[in-house]
Amino acid sequence: MTGIVWEDIHSVGIREFDRDHLIIVNLINKLQDACAGDKAHDAMDAVLRAIAAQMDNHFRREEDMMARHGYPGLAAHRAAHRELAQKVADFRRRSDAIDEGIAGDFLAFLHERWSSHIMEMDMAYKAFFQEAKLDGRADAASRTTS
Repeated sequence: MTGIVWEDIHSVGIREFDRDHLIIVNLINKLQDACAGDKAHDAMDAVLRAIAAQMDNHFRREEDMMARHGYPGLAAHRAAHRELAQKVADFRRRSDAIDEGIAGDFLAFLHERWSSHIMEMDMAYKAFFQEAKLDGRADAASRTTS
């Protein structure tokens, strides 16, 4: 499996969220590298903790901005975030007994789900926030609410 490659088509138009997405993509790629290494378990645990923390922070910020602006897809987006976070938490709990097959399955899940989440769900809010004429910054979004 090759790593996820960040491209301009992944941009959601909010710089902070794009930066968050890139950090998470890099962590997923780092997890893939850890799975192939000699000390895979220790490295995987550290990377999984980092992925979970980054996702939690990012999801909270994204949902806060959606709520401030009345984004109509917030409930579905929040549910998708919770599902992703739960899968990561479940895998972390099982990581003590992981084998290469489980790690490979989980990486495949992260690759597919993270990429599809950005390209489908996040692109839906991109159009919404572009219509709101935000200038590409989440902090500007908080200043433009009425």
